Amino acid sequence: MNPLIRTTTDPYTGATVTTIPPLRADVCLLHAQVADARGNAQILGQRRFEDVMAKASDRVVVSADEILDPAAPRPDPRHVTVPAPLVDVVAHAPYGAHPTSSPGHYRYDREQLVEYRDLALAGRTADHIDRYVTGVKDHTGYLEKVGLARLLALRQTMR
Repeated sequence: MNPLIRTTTDPYTGATVTTIPPLRADVCLLHAQVADARGNAQILGQRRFEDVMAKASDRVVVSADEILDPAAPRPDPRHVTVPAPLVDVVAHAPYGAHPTSSPGHYRYDREQLVEYRDLALAGRTADHIDRYVTGVKDHTGYLEKVGLARLLALRQTMR
């Protein structure tokens, strides 16, 4: 048996329960719609405990569709999902959530997700990885591979 997994008695029910130590990630990778250079990140859409994941990680990397100009007013703290003191690195990555969506910026890319699904069902996920991950030099290469027209077609109008 794993020495990190232990049992104890639940003080409320008297039942025997299994416990594990808290999980801690080496690195937390998050994608935000907007961030400033210090790392204050605004992640829109459904809340998924990004701040908790950041606190449970040794290092936090935030990619963002937009990086605020340093001369711009600081983000409203009520809209900051992950505050700067938790963030180690900020990277400008337009379409960094692609092929999934970035609320307020672009929709998910159904065509690419279906392509991946079909390859996975055929046991050919390596083809997808070769094309979009290892087959490109960097994020710009990935965006070029997907194509500007396709990316722009996913854009959402800000309201």
